[in-house]
Amino acid sequence: MARIVVADTSPLIALGLLDLLPVLLKLFDEVLIPETVAQEALADLSLPGAKAIAAAIELEHISCHPVEFQQARDQELVTLLDKGEAEAIILAQSLNAVLIIDEKKGRKVALEHQLKIIGTGAILVAAKREGFIPSVRPALSCLNEHGYRLSKALIEEIIKLAKE
Repeated sequence: MARIVVADTSPLIALGLLDLLPVLLKLFDEVLIPETVAQEALADLSLPGAKAIAAAIELEHISCHPVEFQQARDQELVTLLDKGEAEAIILAQSLNAVLIIDEKKGRKVALEHQLKIIGTGAILVAAKREGFIPSVRPALSCLNEHGYRLSKALIEEIIKLAKE
């Protein structure tokens, strides 16, 4: 069964920072991002993860897609969320795809739109379960060192799910 995933900016940057973008292609058949997410992620190539994202796009491991706001509710999303999150939700909805999103507000809105969502933590757990990484702890430490905010409860849940 083909599984398509749409990524929002924050998880894309986190996975780029961890050099785990190739793992997405092992977990999913297709990885898509809205053009706005690409612009946000590549705005400063000196930032951690940005070069990995640029390389993944250039190698066509990640495909960029334009998103058109076709309905009034699409426009409403931009008033609630940033444009990248709004476009990621719209693209995932139009393709019936899984959405990778981490921000609490964006996750809430995506769930209200009946989307299946996962976060960076779930990707790390899946990567460990499939044997692509030996442990989630170093990845969580790296994200923490780079200012990626994960609550203590979430970190504990990720470690528990990864059986570490």
